[in-house]
Amino acid sequence: MSPQKPIKMLSRQEEKELLRSGEDVLLSDFPNPDRLGCPGKELLRTLASRSQSLPLADRNRYLDHMTCCSPCFSEFSAFVDQARYRKRLAVVGLCAVLLLTLGLTAWLTISQWKSKPVDPITHKPPSTEPERKPQEQKAPEPEPQQQRPEIAIQQPQPKIYRDVILDVRDQSVARGETPKLERKYPTIPRGLLSLSIYLPFGSEPGKYHLTIYKDPARPLLSTSGDARIRQGITIVRIKVDTSQMERGAYVLESRPETWALGYKYDFVIAE
Repeated sequence: MSPQKPIKMLSRQEEKELLRSGEDVLLSDFPNPDRLGCPGKELLRTLASRSQSLPLADRNRYLDHMTCCSPCFSEFSAFVDQARYRKRLAVVGLCAVLLLTLGLTAWLTISQWKSKPVDPITHKPPSTEPERKPQEQKAPEPEPQQQRPEIAIQQPQPKIYRDVILDVRDQSVARGETPKLERKYPTIPRGLLSLSIYLPFGSEPGKYHLTIYKDPARPLLSTSGDARIRQGITIVRIKVDTSQMERGAYVLESRPETWALGYKYDFVIAE
């Protein structure tokens, strides 16, 4: 097989001459004096300016007809030139409106600037702010004060309570007596106490009202606590501060919540 010759591409000028020759052929070599099969001027005008409004089959049929009908091709070419001319006019008109709008805006801006009075010395428009009187002048802003170092705030120390037992189990019968020197009464110290009171045997669990006093008319402490049984002992736990109480004999009155009267037990506060 012989090698194929490379296809020579046409130049732009050659393309234009080829199209011009084809156009001349279509305009003169296919006369149709009787205008057989011609679609008419309105359809040709629509095909030239708004071809998308026609069905594809109709467009193809009309274009095929113009390849063999010089009068229709001549009219179609004229309509195409008219459509291009109208598009050019629309673009030129739009550009003219845009340029006119820009020029009018610039003219108004310059006119407003020229209408303002100009200071003959500075050649600048005078300030529109009213002149301040001496008493209306803004006072100088105070200098920022130096931050003082923050003083560390001492946090309150947590209270520490001592665990102390007040055992009154042996006073189940004798209660409310004045302490006697020959009898040993339970002793507790002065201070912050987490007091565990051992009630006499047979005391029921539950809530108790507790009062400490020397004179019944002037109680030194009145509080309440829950009694629970631990290893056969009924125990009420309360927190009490005895640091301000004098040394000596005191009375502890214990009354169940549902009782009207309670039991009295003697004890001593020592140093």
